[in-house]
Amino acid sequence: MNSFIYSLNCPIDNIPKYIGKTIDIKKRMRSHLNIKYQNKNSKWIHSLKKNGLSPIVEIIDEVNFNEVDFWEMHYISLYKSWGFDLKNGTIGGEGGTGLKHTEEAKMKMSLMRKGKQSSLGRKHSDETKRKIGIKSSQKVFDIEYREKLRLSSTGRNLTPEQKINHSIKLKAYWTKRKEKESLQIKINYV
Repeated sequence: MNSFIYSLNCPIDNIPKYIGKTIDIKKRMRSHLNIKYQNKNSKWIHSLKKNGLSPIVEIIDEVNFNEVDFWEMHYISLYKSWGFDLKNGTIGGEGGTGLKHTEEAKMKMSLMRKGKQSSLGRKHSDETKRKIGIKSSQKVFDIEYREKLRLSSTGRNLTPEQKINHSIKLKAYWTKRKEKESLQIKINYV
């Protein structure tokens, strides 16, 4: 599967302002245009939208899915070395690699969370449980999700202690599941 490295260019002067990666350009562009939280890139896009403009998407490169993080970091570094003032909040790659919150940002996040209840100890309604179940079952068949799971565990080396703990937990799980299934079978035949 291939991925794309793209830039978001200013529609006024066609100067690159953001470098990103995606496997679906249209979906990623919608995400940029509808983003709810604020960072340098979203503020820039919101200012364009106020003036009836939107960024221009330019595909820089098409790369192998397994190498996309490397190439995103490469192009961000390259464009910055050429003097472009990119709105990227990180050096690129997987997730938030390299993101450092300022003390002011940390204080704002702390204040926003104060007084809000956490979801710890809350019970989901039956309707919410049903919706979560439907979404979870759909994920199993989503090729992108399965690929992310596969890649996240590829190359992981477990210590002998972790292997033993993992083995014990799996055996307990399957023993419990077999007991539950045998109870259901007995109940059905009675």
